[in-house]
Formats: sequence, structure tokens, C-alpha cells
Amino acid sequence: MKHSNKEPRVFISYRRADASAHAGRLFDWLGRQFGSSRVFIDTDKIQAGAEFPQTIADNLAQSDIVLALIGRQWLSITDENGRRLDNPQDFVRREIETALIEGKRVVPVLVQGAEMPKADDLPAGLKDLAWRNAVAIGDATFERDFDVLVDDILGRPRGFMRRELDRLQRIMLVAKRSTILVPILAILFVFAVWMKVFDIFNLDTLTTNYLLWAVETISGPPPESNVLLVTIDAQSEAKLGHRFSADNRAAWREFHSQLIDRAARADAEAVVFDIHFESESAADDTLANAVSRAITAPFDTRSVFGIVDYQEGTPKLVSKLLDAGAGWGTLCLVPHMSHLYAAPLAVVETDDALDSGPIVRAHIPALSVSAIRPEKVTSIDVSRRLLGFHGDPLPDPLRFSAIEHVFYDEGECNTLAAGDDYAMLIIRNRAPDYWLDSSRRISYADLLETGSIGDERLRGRILLVGITELSEGNDVSDQHVVYRGFSRSLIYGVEFHASAITDLQTGRIFSTPTVDWQAFIIAVMAVLGAATSLFTATHARLTRRLTLMSILVLYIAIAIAFAIGGILLNVLYDLVAFLIAHGILLWLQRRSHQVTKGSWNDE
Repeated sequence: MKHSNKEPRVFISYRRADASAHAGRLFDWLGRQFGSSRVFIDTDKIQAGAEFPQTIADNLAQSDIVLALIGRQWLSITDENGRRLDNPQDFVRREIETALIEGKRVVPVLVQGAEMPKADDLPAGLKDLAWRNAVAIGDATFERDFDVLVDDILGRPRGFMRRELDRLQRIMLVAKRSTILVPILAILFVFAVWMKVFDIFNLDTLTTNYLLWAVETISGPPPESNVLLVTIDAQSEAKLGHRFSADNRAAWREFHSQLIDRAARADAEAVVFDIHFESESAADDTLANAVSRAITAPFDTRSVFGIVDYQEGTPKLVSKLLDAGAGWGTLCLVPHMSHLYAAPLAVVETDDALDSGPIVRAHIPALSVSAIRPEKVTSIDVSRRLLGFHGDPLPDPLRFSAIEHVFYDEGECNTLAAGDDYAMLIIRNRAPDYWLDSSRRISYADLLETGSIGDERLRGRILLVGITELSEGNDVSDQHVVYRGFSRSLIYGVEFHASAITDLQTGRIFSTPTVDWQAFIIAVMAVLGAATSLFTATHARLTRRLTLMSILVLYIAIAIAFAIGGILLNVLYDLVAFLIAHGILLWLQRRSHQVTKGSWNDE
């Protein structure tokens, strides 16, 4: 049969008590192939009140092809008058007889494993049906058999491209049903990212830390900086003869004065204290004088102190230190995804709004920022993710990872409050022994001991002072749980601040996608998940699983590549959006393809 550019009109003849569900399924698929207006089936196309025989006759006359569905009971079904096929008024018999008389193309379609009836078993008017070439359609091989039927209807050879185009045409109906799925998923998952929904179960943490672990394994450790840890530890307590506690506050501030003088003589860049100095002591004058001497010619060593409170535009820090010219910065560390820590580099001022423009005013620098830059933080460039400082623009601006919102007060850290927005730095996790290396760490007491540490060890360095493992029984602690790959370790707060300073100095900053880019990425993943479902639904289970696994592996490889380049994708949310879209589309297809007698009248 020569293929015509005009799509044929198809009439489906079936007996409800024999092949109702199969007829319904065939009608759905033929409608996707040729358009539902070109396919007739009695349960769908006859309006209420219409004359049934006349409607059947009219549609039969307009049809080019009649598909006679034959199930296992088609030949033998009876009623009170005997075999229904022997009744001249039987609608199935009349439909097929009329089509044969009018010379229409009648195609027997065998379902349920039925065999073609013999001519001797058929009434006289139907005997010609026995000589027609039949097409068998099985439940398990439906799509393949349907392709054969379409080729037979159109009278064309079968080829790969034609088969794939037909498949694409048929699945468009399912795709149309899912057009609202992608934007809904994108909106929901962007909101989930903002609220960190999955972090309730630490899933964000585990996923991101495995990603960072892979990055470090592939790209190696981050570059070095000029940070030198000065650790207040059990050895220092023993050598100096004082436990590190509030009761010995004055004694330790005397020691801090000596340390600042020592650093200034060695031409260190700065002495930075991962310790807050809120309460006054008898040694404050001594400490303030050391701060003042260190920044006075011929010295140029800055002193920076930590704060955990900021009220009415003023940091809560001993006033004598502020008067002496000391710098300050917040000690706050924020659990970004539970165990991946972040530093709030600067806080958006309360009378500014992020939607007021790309640059907003900011204040309250982090300790890591003040350790590097003596200038005052004045602004945040939201679009370029840069910190702005008082004075002329700097040639090497400091970058941050993202803008974060505070949903609730951060416990002991009073420099952030619920409702604040801040520029956030995701701190790269170093190996647990990274800051234990002797080239990056010295003991506080050793630094004060005459002749123990040479000036060349301190020259040009940022000395970061903080507590680590103190003597037994000392309840002062500053440890945080960190996951790296499959391992769990405890990291001291001073080590986090050291890593933050190093990240800012070297420019190795992780950034996260902006809201619009995150919405785009999730939408792409949802579309990809839906497309994968649409194009593999009819393939073998192993093929579907291998395809799905290949796409997931490819995405993870892309996420690792982005992370190496400094962009940290929200892997968990992207993958869940992909899998949900894939699952929903798979369910829709199976529902539309399955044989369900409940959707057709089985009389």
C-alpha cells in the first residue's frame, strides 16, 4: 500500500465483553499517532442522545481502515438467542460486514493470544475476514507490535529513525501532562535550598562533604598562606604557670602584651586573637600600650581582637583596646549544612535591603577579614560577591561565597540576629592534621621563651592566637564536629579561622549558585529526569537502570569539576529534583499505557 501524506481515519470494532480494555489502550495510542479526531471508538465518540446505529454507520463510512479486535471469546460469546456473531443485527457483525461490502481495508487485530478464526466458523457475510492478514498485539510486546501495526496501516518500511519519531510523537501527550511539573519542582526545590530542608537529617552535610572530599582528593591541598597558629595549650599552661581561665584573665593579658611586643620586633604582619575581650582586667593598660607600640614606627604590626557581641553600632570590646587602635572582628562561625562551617564576613545593615541594588551597606567584619585588611568594611557587592572597604578600591578585593539569611538567633554569637542577611564564606575543610604541621603551628609558651623561635619564623606572618587542647579539667572548649568523606573529626575554632584567612588570602573561595541560577539548574535537572523517563520507559529494565546510572554519574562528575573551579552546586537538591521528575513521568506513562478494564465499559 502506498503511503499517503494524509493521515488515515481509523475505526475500531470490538466486542466489549471480549476486548474492551485492549480497545481502549489501542485507541489511546492511535490517537497519539494520528490524532484522536481521526480515530473512532464507540464508547468515546458517541454523544448522549445520538442515534447509535446511525452514528456507527456515519463514522464507518468516513473511515479508511477498520481494525477488528479479536480476543479469545470474540467468536464464541453468546446471549439468550445463541451465538451473537450469528445474529444479523449484532453490531460487531454489522460493522465488519459493512466494511467488507464497501471495500474498506479491514485488519484483524489479535489480542489476548487469540488465533485467527477459520472461514468455516464465520457467518457467510464475514467469511472474507478469515483471508485477511492479521496483526497480533501482545500485552508484554505492545509497543513493538503497535509499531508494526502503524507501519502496516501506512504501508511503509520500518526504519530506526521512523520508529523513534513515532515514539516521540506518541509520548508528547504524556509530556504535555507534565509541562507544569518542571516549574513547580524548580520553585519547590529553590525554596528547599533556601530553607536547607534536607539538612534536618544532615543529608546536605554528607553530600557536600563527600563532594569536597572528592575535590581535595583530585586537586590536592589548597595553597599555603602566611598564617601561623599560636596555640594556647596544656604545654603553655604548664610553662607559664597559669591555667587559661577567667580567674587568670589579668595574667594572660600580661602574656598577650609580651607576645605583641615579640611579634612587632620580628616584623610580623598582625597578631590576631581568636579570643573575645569583653570583661576588664588589671592588665588592660599594659595590653593597650603593647597594641599602641606595635603600630607605631618603626613597627607596623596590627593587633586584632575577637568579639561575639555588637550593640548600638559598637563592638563589645574593652574600651582601652579600641582607644589604642586595636582592630576587631566577629568570632562567629555558622554551621552551614550542620558540620560544614561558614564565616559571616560582613552583615548587611538593617536599613538596607538586598533588593535595593547590587551594592548594599555592610558592617561587622569577620575576624578573618580584619586579620587581612585594616580598612573598615563598608559595603557588599551582591552581584559580583565582593566586599567593599573604606577608601580607594583595592587591587585584590575579597570575595565571598553567597548571601545567607539568618532565620533564628545563633546562640552565643550576638553579632548575628534573626532576620539578618550576611556575606558568607564557606570554609574549606582541611585534613585533620593540616594545622598540626610544625610549619604552620607553634606553642604560645614557646613563642614567649627567649631564643626559642627566631624572628625569621615570624616575619611577615599573621599570628593567629587561639585555644586548642588545654590541661585536664579545664572546661574551656572550642571544638566543632566536621565530616570529611567517610571520617568524622573534631576541629578547633582557631583552625577554622586560620582556614578562613587562608581562603580569603589565596582567593580559593567556594561560591554557590544565585537563586536564579539555582532555579535554572533544578529546572534543567527536572527536564532531564522527565526526558530520561520518556525516552527509556519502554526499554528493558537493565537499559533503563544503566541509562539512569550513567546520567547520575555524569552529573556528579560535572559537580566535582564545578567544585574544583570554585562553584559548589546543591547536589542533593538537583539529584532529588531529577529523580522525582523521572519517577512522576514514569508513573504517568505506565498509567497511560497499562491495560485497565476499569477505564472501559466491560459489557
